[in-house]
Amino acid sequence: SSLSSCAEATRAVADTTIPYKDAAFALLTHEDGALLTDDALRKGLKTTLATWTATNFAERLDDTSQMFGMEQVLRELKADGVRSLPDLIAPGANKIDRISAMISDFGDDATKAKAGEKLVAVAKEVNSENWIKQKAPGVEAANKASKMNPTPDQFKAQLAQYQEEELLRVFSSMKKVGGKPISAYLVGFAQDKTQPEKRRAAALAALSGNLDKKDNTQAGAILAVA
Repeated sequence: SSLSSCAEATRAVADTTIPYKDAAFALLTHEDGALLTDDALRKGLKTTLATWTATNFAERLDDTSQMFGMEQVLRELKADGVRSLPDLIAPGANKIDRISAMISDFGDDATKAKAGEKLVAVAKEVNSENWIKQKAPGVEAANKASKMNPTPDQFKAQLAQYQEEELLRVFSSMKKVGGKPISAYLVGFAQDKTQPEKRRAAALAALSGNLDKKDNTQAGAILAVA
């Protein structure tokens, strides 16, 4: 009950819920759960642990004060532990790559499909003019701090490079998760001749191992691009 009441607590200097989480996980796993024989209680504890892992995920993922790390917990919870993680995938969110890897390792088909849709939305946002406009002030401030004075064309090239690096990171996460939403987006991107060649090549690379073998149009499209 202590774990459940603390699951939504925000992390300040130290996460005071971690000892409760570690104790709950120990109960769940010690000698294959020999200390927790009630199936209903065991199920409820797993549900609470899954809620805990999805709360303040980015901060808790790298918190070294834990006796049992997040990946260790999710490995025990399997599909139930990562089912809510796709909700954390959004433009500007932290740890998208790590979230995607965990969904790839432990997620069921429905979770992976949802993550795929979220990653497509992130890729579209990163590859937009709106993203460029949002990031321009930050790049300009960094230039001033470094006493750099780029020309307008050089500044535009800086932003394009920044955008490309971020997009390629999203493509890397897409490659891990796979699935129909991602395959369809990457095929379309690779076919889009308005996109820079390096980005189109990266989209093709992310498709490796993720093509729908039952969809002949995808294979035909990739051959045409090649």
